[in-house]
Amino acid sequence: LSRRYDEQGAVDDLEEAVTLGREALELRPPGHPGRHVTLHNLALCFKNRFNKQASIGDLEEAISLSRAALELRPPGHPHRDLTLHSLTAFLNSKFNKQAATDDLEEAISLSRAALELRPPGHPGRDITLHNLAVYLKNRFDKQAAIGDLEEAISFRRAALELCPPGH
Repeated sequence: LSRRYDEQGAVDDLEEAVTLGREALELRPPGHPGRHVTLHNLALCFKNRFNKQASIGDLEEAISLSRAALELRPPGHPHRDLTLHSLTAFLNSKFNKQAATDDLEEAISLSRAALELRPPGHPGRDITLHNLAVYLKNRFDKQAAIGDLEEAISFRRAALELCPPGH
């Protein structure tokens, strides 16, 4: 349903995905080996709903669920980078909505951690470099520290190098 929403934009699909995601989470209580997947997927549904309806409660729910998933994906977990990536995007969205510097600082810190998990050759490195550059640019816009802008430019250049012409 979530993927169909992504493709077709039917809000009913998204609402049903949230409802079923909540039910699935109840069936995967703490200690269930698949709980981290359900937490992560439900967080994405809430973020999609936030994107559609701009309810800060949905974004806060996405952040909360992502934090819970991250706890179940400790260092060394093969999907930790995905959760870090999503959580940083959620935090940046919250910063964009509410201008809370703490959210932006956390997004930058966690994005750096995600970048470490996506070394050269990793297929997601380009988007992580790009996002980190965006977060640093946002901080530059807020605090005018030239080092943030220079680092953002460096990360954008690195991301561009990973995207061949026509990408």
